Amino acid sequence: MLFCSGWPLAIIHPTVSTNQTRGNLMTKRDYIKFAKMLASEQATARIGHTIHQCVIVEYIKVLIADIFAHDNPRFNREKFYRACEPKLGK
Repeated sequence: MLFCSGWPLAIIHPTVSTNQTRGNLMTKRDYIKFAKMLASEQATARIGHTIHQCVIVEYIKVLIADIFAHDNPRFNREKFYRACEPKLGK
C-alpha cells in the first residue's frame, strides 16, 4: 500500500459509486472533507518536492471527481478542483 503523509492512498476504480442507496448520498460537507484532505496532501507533496506524490494526488483528485460527477449530475468539477488546491499561508 502506498502512503502519503501518513494517509494510505488506494487506487480508486472509476466505476465505484458513492450513490448506492438513498441513505448513503454524498453531501456538500463530504465533498469539502475530500477537498481539504487532497489539498493537505498536495501541499505536503509540494513542500517535500516529491513530484511522484504530486502526480499521485492529481490522479486521485481526477478519479474522485469522476465518481462524484457520475453520482451527482450537479457536481461542479472545476469548483472541486479549486477547493483541492492548497491554500497559501495555511
